[in-house]
Amino acid sequence: MPRTAMLASVSTLALALALVGAPVAVRNPGSDITDRSAGTDPLAVAGAAQWRSEPSAAALLAAGTKAGRAEQFYFVLPDRFANGDPRNDAGGLAGDRLSTGLDPKDKGFYHGGDLKGVMDRLDYVQGLGTTAIWLAPVFKNRPVQGSGADVSAGYHGYWITDFTQVDPHFGTNADLKKLVRQAHQRGIKVYLDVIVNHTADVIRYAENTYTYVDKKTSPYTDAQGRPFEDRNYADGNRDFPEVDAEPFPYTPTFATPADAKAKVPAWLNDPTMYHNRGDSTFAGENSEYGDFFGLDDLWTERPEVVRGMTKIYGDWIADTGVDGFRLDTVEHANLEFWPQFSQGIARAAEKAGNSGDWFNQIRWDCAQGNGFGAGLPPAADNQDKWPYAKPLLADPKLVPDCAAIDLAGARYAEMLRIRRSSPVFGLTTAEQVQQRVAFPLSGAAETPGVLTMTVDARGLDGKWKSLTVVFNATPQAATQQVPGLRGADVALHPVLRDSADPVLRTASFDRASGTFTVPGRSVAVFVQS
Repeated sequence: MPRTAMLASVSTLALALALVGAPVAVRNPGSDITDRSAGTDPLAVAGAAQWRSEPSAAALLAAGTKAGRAEQFYFVLPDRFANGDPRNDAGGLAGDRLSTGLDPKDKGFYHGGDLKGVMDRLDYVQGLGTTAIWLAPVFKNRPVQGSGADVSAGYHGYWITDFTQVDPHFGTNADLKKLVRQAHQRGIKVYLDVIVNHTADVIRYAENTYTYVDKKTSPYTDAQGRPFEDRNYADGNRDFPEVDAEPFPYTPTFATPADAKAKVPAWLNDPTMYHNRGDSTFAGENSEYGDFFGLDDLWTERPEVVRGMTKIYGDWIADTGVDGFRLDTVEHANLEFWPQFSQGIARAAEKAGNSGDWFNQIRWDCAQGNGFGAGLPPAADNQDKWPYAKPLLADPKLVPDCAAIDLAGARYAEMLRIRRSSPVFGLTTAEQVQQRVAFPLSGAAETPGVLTMTVDARGLDGKWKSLTVVFNATPQAATQQVPGLRGADVALHPVLRDSADPVLRTASFDRASGTFTVPGRSVAVFVQS
């Protein structure tokens, strides 16, 4: 793939951004969209807001809905962003730059950036006002392609061989999952840049010529040698004709036995899953059927390809909790592919429980509920628990009402006020903790299910001598006697004395006996004057 062509691919920003939900789409500034009716334009069918020219920030925000809001995206090309782990710079490969793809002195080769580098810079990304990260392709690439002046590396991510693995130059699958989790903790979504219509350049033609041959000159033929029009079967409503190994104008082959097994999943190694018509000139028919600068062009009219690519990216949703995809080379795949793919991705997201921040959402508007039952916990770590979770999440009796939601919000605010009420809750070193924190009871002296902790506040807090925290994990109110506090001037923390929770207000201390009483499944904080 020539460098100029690679740069053109990276900069093709007019392609659609597909959300798990309805998209908000911007066409090329000045492009004419009047020739597409709502019945034929997939963006219109999806309910996407559209503009003739680049919209203002206010227009984008006004177009936001619960299904698809306007996001402030930050595009990250990991290799050129930050190098968080130099150990993976060569992608685990040995040899010179033509083997590893690594050459920081050449703009066409890997420079060493990775996913850990992105994680290390999340403060910076968030500080820009980012609401969503658009991550350039991170799946495993053929490290080097081309020859002579056109040789370069796959640092941009568009020469994929393994669609199930993060490229070792960028890190691991676990790194991607960690990045998504850390971004979600900051309220930032993560979108993957994905490719569905081509792979790395692995297939060769036995004829050793690559000029495009159109369907009129050489139509596809079924296993009986009968010509057929593949577009008649592309919408998935009819069985695709059975084909043998020779329905193409060119004979696909491989340079080496290793190339014949170079791709993952394994179905991608079947040459009959590709168009095999030669190189595209990006005009007319060959714009969708030709090899994109030699890259193997998938036969996206085939149902096996639709199902295969849908499963690949559906699995990434389940495994990592990513929020959606930016779709590369959209105009180079047949239009019938996209509704099938998008519907399959939506089903995959629903099946995965819309993992990540969708499941762990917290809403404080009781009119909308608090998100209880919105989805199942992420499949990657919790699918074995789904049989237990499903009936609980579907039980209407367990859905918290407005009173419960409001009380939870009030209790959270109380926790913060208690946290700020004394510097003893902000001890900064292990030595301070060892000197000031104690557990005065143990063994038979401790009530089963109750834990008592004291913190020495002398010299730190001008109001109180010490604080005592009593944890009661039992379902009933429990008492705990601390002989060392008998006769002490101990009382319930002022915030809890006026708590919004009437149950917590019942926590008490009996000075004569040194006994604490704490309601079931509660934590109470007491102060000693």
